[in-house]
Amino acid sequence: AIYGRLAQIRPKLLFADDAVLYNGKQVDILDRVAQVAERLQADDKIDSPLQFQVVIIRNTRLAHASPQWTSAKVRGVEMSDFVQQTGLHMTDSPPHRFEQLPAQHPVQIFFSSGTTGEPKCIIHTQCMLLNMKKEALLMMDLRPSDNLLQITSCGWIMWVYHLVALSAGSTAMLYDGSPMFPHPAHVIKVVSHLQCSGFGASPRFLSELEKYCSENKFSIAKLGLAKFRMMTSTGSPLSPRNVEFFYGQFPRRAHLCSISGGTDMAGVLVGPSKMLP
Repeated sequence: AIYGRLAQIRPKLLFADDAVLYNGKQVDILDRVAQVAERLQADDKIDSPLQFQVVIIRNTRLAHASPQWTSAKVRGVEMSDFVQQTGLHMTDSPPHRFEQLPAQHPVQIFFSSGTTGEPKCIIHTQCMLLNMKKEALLMMDLRPSDNLLQITSCGWIMWVYHLVALSAGSTAMLYDGSPMFPHPAHVIKVVSHLQCSGFGASPRFLSELEKYCSENKFSIAKLGLAKFRMMTSTGSPLSPRNVEFFYGQFPRRAHLCSISGGTDMAGVLVGPSKMLP
């Protein structure tokens, strides 16, 4: 699946974690990354073969050391060494350079889900960023004082909701790992601890959260959610039971926003409006 996506875009560089922590387990992935990189190179699916390399980002929260890069066919370089090649250091924060570009200048690539065939490469332009700001302000009423935690993988289109938050001057909270581990209420505790004003997940998450609360007599209403005022839900239809559970446990003033959009447009077709009652 990874090869099928990357082969379409002929990458110049690959950035990869050395391992991931998911469901409480460490999964080393460098061997799989090496296999994909070597296949891309062998099939001439890369740009600039002489410069192609894998940049390895080390996870500092691992229980045991991850493997070293072992491929003899593709060069692997540590992130710190890669940054030093540019004359910078990991702790540097170089000044931003503003460069005005046309509206159709490419910004980011996303891929379709593959439910109707091979995943398709979709290039989004700067217009996506403008649309993100529109949704942040008109649909979600995000403000500079807000912080938003969206449950998503970086391969899902909902990853751009971090840009939604940033476009409004809000803070984007990134959650790394399974939202179900060790139990669904853990994420809500994180939302409470960080005093998040916005949270995004799926109807399935709400269903699993309701099941956990019922079986363990856990009360979300007792958590400190003083700043919480919005939750987005997408990925599948929101059921009436999900809505009843949400307003029975979360603050009544909070807005449950069921949104529907698409990867191909990087936006919302059906969603909330803060301008209506």
